[in-house]
Amino acid sequence: MTASQTYTVILEPLEEGGFLVHVPAFPEIWVEGETEEEVLAGAKDAIEQVIAGYISRGAPVPPGSTKPIIREVTVSSVG
Repeated sequence: MTASQTYTVILEPLEEGGFLVHVPAFPEIWVEGETEEEVLAGAKDAIEQVIAGYISRGAPVPPGSTKPIIREVTVSSVG
């Protein structure tokens, strides 16, 4: 039986359109795509591949993530 794990993914809108996604638990994962559905599917595939690599090397798999706390900080422009 395979256990499920949930990981936080962060979608950043790109100026030219689409999204860039990164996964805090796996800093090596960056996925780019046109739609949310596309990048989320890509992130899921990438996470599964990275986990498989961890397992094949006998490395510990990072645990699933807790809900991040996201805040914004406003700074004055410099210059």
